[in-house]
Amino acid sequence: MRKRPFFTLIELLVVVAIIAILAAMLLPALSKARAKSLAARCSGNLKQIAMVHQTYSSESNDFLVACRQNETTGLYWFRVLLEKYISMHSNYNNNLAQLPKSIFVCPAFRGTDVMNTPGYGQNRRVNDVVLGLGNDYYKTIAGYAKISRIRRPSQYNLNGDNNNWNYNDGAANEQGDFTRHGNRRVNLLFVDGHVSALSQGQIKPVNQIP
Repeated sequence: MRKRPFFTLIELLVVVAIIAILAAMLLPALSKARAKSLAARCSGNLKQIAMVHQTYSSESNDFLVACRQNETTGLYWFRVLLEKYISMHSNYNNNLAQLPKSIFVCPAFRGTDVMNTPGYGQNRRVNDVVLGLGNDYYKTIAGYAKISRIRRPSQYNLNGDNNNWNYNDGAANEQGDFTRHGNRRVNLLFVDGHVSALSQGQIKPVNQIP
C-alpha cells in the first residue's frame, strides 16, 4: 500500500504565506465593517435618547433636562434620564450598574470612566442661546431651556459623540471625537429628534442659527 506523502517544509510555508496574505486583505474590510456597525449602533442609541428626552420634557413642562442638576454638584443629564426612564432603581449604585450597558454609552467609546463620561455629551450652549446666559459655564451647565423657545429645533444639536459629559457648541470646540467611527465625523442628535453624522466643518454653532 502506497503511503501518502507528508507536506514538505516549503509547501507548508507557502500555505502559511497564502493564509497571511488573505488575512491581510480581509482584516481592513472586517475592521471597516465593524466600525460601520458600531456607528450604526451609536446612531440608534442617540435616536433612543431622543425619545427619552421627549418623555422627560413632556413630563417637565416642556423643559429639557439640564446638563447637570446644579452648577457644581448633582446628577449629570444621562444619570437623571437613566434613573427616571431606563434603570427604574431608587438605589444609586444599582443605577450606576445599569449605565455601562445602557443607551447612554457609545458602543465605540474607549474611555475608562464611563460612569462620568460615557462617550456622549450634551450641548450646554442650547441653554445659553435660549436663556441668554452669555456662555457662562456654570449657568449654562444648570440651565433649563424650554423646547418651545428653540427657534430651529432641526438645527440645534443637543447630544453627540464626545469625550466629556458636556460640550460647548457643536462638539467641535470641546473634545468632539471625530476619530471614533473612522470617518472623521461625529454622530449628533438634534432637538427635533433626528440624528446626523457630520464633519467638523459641517457643524453650525447654535449661536449662529437665525
